[in-house]
Amino acid sequence: MERTLIRELPSLVEKQVKIQGWLHKKRLLGGLNFITVRDRSGIVQSLLEDKDEVEKLRGMQLGTVVEFVGTVVTDERATGGVELHDVAITVLTPVTDEQPLIEIDKPILHKSENLDTLFEYRVLNVRNLQEQSIFKIRAQVLREIREFLTAREFVEIDTPKLLAGATEGGAEVFKLDYFGKEATLAQSPQFYKQIMVGA
Repeated sequence: MERTLIRELPSLVEKQVKIQGWLHKKRLLGGLNFITVRDRSGIVQSLLEDKDEVEKLRGMQLGTVVEFVGTVVTDERATGGVELHDVAITVLTPVTDEQPLIEIDKPILHKSENLDTLFEYRVLNVRNLQEQSIFKIRAQVLREIREFLTAREFVEIDTPKLLAGATEGGAEVFKLDYFGKEATLAQSPQFYKQIMVGA
C-alpha cells in the first residue's frame, strides 16, 4: 500500500490508507485513546481502542516517527473533518527522551521571559503548526516575487559564498581552510550585484 498524505484523507472516506509522520499528541483515556499524527501536509486524529496497538506507543515521546494503517471515517469534530479508525501502528523511529516544555500543539508565546528557551530549542518549536505557517507564507511570497520577475525576463544569480579575501573592511570575517588555502565567508553579495546590474 502506498503512503497517503494527510491532506488527501477527506477524499478517501471509508477507504483504508497508510499514513506516515510524527507523533504529534497523545490523549490516553483508557478505553478510548486519541493519537494525533502530523506529516508535512497537516494533522489527523486517530481513534485507538485496541490495547495492543496502544501498547506500541508506551514510552514513545512526541516526535516519534510512526506509520498508521487505518480506515478513514468522517467526524466533524476532528481536524479536517475525518479521523482514522481500526488503526495498526508501526513505530519507524522511536523517540524516548523527554522533550523540554515546549507544547507544539498550542500557540507559542514569544514573550521575553520565554526567549531563552525558544532559542535553545528552536529545532522543536518550529514543529508547531503556527510557527510553520510563518515559513510557508514567506516561501509563497518569495515564489510570487520570483515568478513576477521571471515573467519580465529578470535573471536570477547566485553570488560566491567563499572568497579569497574579505570584500568589506572593518568587520570581523569568518576564515576557513579551503583545500589548503585560506578562504573567507562572504559578508555581502553587494559587490557582485553591482557588477551584474551593468551586464
